[in-house]
Amino acid sequence: MDDKTILIKNWLYKSDQALKETLINIENNCMLSAQNRLYYTIFYAVSALAQSKGFITSKHRQLLGWFNKEYVKTGIIPKEKSGVYLEAFEFRQKSDYTIEFEPDKEKLEKMTEEAQIFIKEIKDLLNNGE
Repeated sequence: MDDKTILIKNWLYKSDQALKETLINIENNCMLSAQNRLYYTIFYAVSALAQSKGFITSKHRQLLGWFNKEYVKTGIIPKEKSGVYLEAFEFRQKSDYTIEFEPDKEKLEKMTEEAQIFIKEIKDLLNNGE
């Protein structure tokens, strides 16, 4: 297994772990932590996709912009499936940096379902060599 493949697998492992943490946090009514982990579930999966294409960045907005340019605007991933990425990014910003923001449990549960669909799309792209 080459280094690139190992890095992609590691990103996906981190995504899977963050999803588990999201679900545990929701179950335990730890909404701030759940929102954070939900965003990172998506961020790590998109990072795996970026790694596969040789796009490397540690900047969240750069990764989001790259993803939109390469996959949403081209129609490879439908906007309705990818919207959860931007939404999770914005909510993570609010929950981390706005003192009076408290994520809603029902909203987080819905976003988690959408994130799982989105991540499946990414894994399918990776498995198909996209």
